[in-house]
Amino acid sequence: MNIAFWSPERHSGCVTSNLIAIAGLHAACHVGGRYALLENHFNMPGIGEYCMSSERRMMVAESPNNYDRYGLEGVLMQIYQGRYENITKASIDLVIPGLSYFTRNRIIQKDIFEFRLQNSMGNLYSFLDTNYNYTFTDLENASNHTTFRILERADLIVVNLSQRPGVIPEFINNYSNLLPKTYILISKYQYENNAWLVNIRRKYRIRKNKIGIVPYNRDYIDALYRGRALHFIESLIKKPDSRTNKYFINEVMKAANDICQHDVNVFDKQGLLI
Repeated sequence: MNIAFWSPERHSGCVTSNLIAIAGLHAACHVGGRYALLENHFNMPGIGEYCMSSERRMMVAESPNNYDRYGLEGVLMQIYQGRYENITKASIDLVIPGLSYFTRNRIIQKDIFEFRLQNSMGNLYSFLDTNYNYTFTDLENASNHTTFRILERADLIVVNLSQRPGVIPEFINNYSNLLPKTYILISKYQYENNAWLVNIRRKYRIRKNKIGIVPYNRDYIDALYRGRALHFIESLIKKPDSRTNKYFINEVMKAANDICQHDVNVFDKQGLLI
């Protein structure tokens, strides 16, 4: 299943942190699944900065053949050269079993990276669909030419939105073409109950299984900036240490199940609207 994480909001969508929470929690609770994580941009911080220590990132960056064998750039180079035998070895395993990350080595220039991704996209996602149960792609806001092509290819688009007044109707009005395969994820949800979410569902007639939340959580934010986001997710699965963390993990689990268990063939033609 090809799942794209994206936000029309430039700075408040929390795309990367939400992707890590959803993919990490689902992988930890579904042993045996294979999950590919990747980005179509070089923005910092990214998945690697949030999920790996600085020491491990340095070790990956200094690996031999970093340019033409490892990471997403290595995959694109191999596809460009017609070599596919080492693609399965191009990712690195993250702390939660089943999670594989195609690193951003940032060795080539941004425009060259985008050009190669644009031209190799079909072969890249065919490979990912064949070798992984789920592919999670972290997409740049709008300036990247590959973003909307990946959105078109995706089975499901997780649209990450803030609680800013008006943001949901703005998205519905401006991106009606994406609605048939959209799941709305509210970032840094800051209410102690779900009354706001219930009201939003009723007001815009959004199905319950097509909108979820990632609650604001200071501990998770701290873990992200220490490169220990997945360690934090694992620790909460074993034993949440506070009511706040229990609420966080329960709501992320609901969203993860909705996203990963969606039957993409049963979306109605009107998308979100009933």
